[in-house]
Amino acid sequence: MTATKQQLALLAKIQKKVLKEIKCQCPGCTEFAINSHLLQRHGILNNISCSHKFREVKYRYPLYWFADDNYWEFKSIGINEALSYPIFCAKHDTELFRSIEVKNFNLDNYRNQLLYSYRALCGELVKIEIVFTQWLEFKKNNEELNISFNDEVSELLRKLLCTGNSLRRLKDELTEEINHNSGLFYFKYYTYPKLDIYASAIYGEDEYHDLPAGIMIRESILFIHIIPRENTLEIIVGYPQNHVNSHIRKYTELWGNLDANSLGYMLTDLFATKIENFGMSEELYNKIPEETKMRFIEFKNQHSNDDAPIDFNLFAGF
Repeated sequence: MTATKQQLALLAKIQKKVLKEIKCQCPGCTEFAINSHLLQRHGILNNISCSHKFREVKYRYPLYWFADDNYWEFKSIGINEALSYPIFCAKHDTELFRSIEVKNFNLDNYRNQLLYSYRALCGELVKIEIVFTQWLEFKKNNEELNISFNDEVSELLRKLLCTGNSLRRLKDELTEEINHNSGLFYFKYYTYPKLDIYASAIYGEDEYHDLPAGIMIRESILFIHIIPRENTLEIIVGYPQNHVNSHIRKYTELWGNLDANSLGYMLTDLFATKIENFGMSEELYNKIPEETKMRFIEFKNQHSNDDAPIDFNLFAGF
């Protein structure tokens, strides 16, 4: 089944409505959220693209799935759209992150690492809210959209509720740590030669869902931030010390002392199987062979939520 123009127009209308109604993630704030960047435009994103054009891997609209089962695509976006979601109101988007919005911010600073992780976590909560609310709107307009609401969709919505509850508890822990600095989170800081990519995301392992109770327990959490500076690529990897398993501990250390080829494989695995919030400059995207980009999308379609081993390097030669 292929979506009609009328269905696509309705989907766009629903998406616009949902995004417009998102409230600020700052505790106690009831203002509507503005378009917030997980990584700022000035001092980070403008370091890697003279054209201010980027490529990010995005979900396609649900109705496209019925046509070819391709869930992901490399989408061309401008700098104002790069890793941006309606997360905070104008006041809190400015006030909360002032120390990491300056030109020469220090990424090896614990509080700054917490702030990047807090913003990524809030972004994840907003994404969950968007997906959940969109599906509710799809259901209201099902006569026009003709989407199948089966048991799989119902389970997805219950899991989203459970995951949101879990992440809100972690958000409270992060908020407390930002305010009191008790050393409850652990981060490693790595520096590599510049590569025109970026990411800011949260990844979890050892999940258990109790759907009837509305509870999701995520035993192991990883924060990862890949930040291009003027002459270097800086990587922050870390976790809350009360939500970590041995694999996440080891994985955090694996990002150190990598040669260019090994770093490329680590990045390819991260982007293909673990996170969604990443991108690259349009210039770098155009240099990657079409066959390699197609291979990446095919792999992510099949393995975005499992640990299948990567046998290719999206960034070979760079």
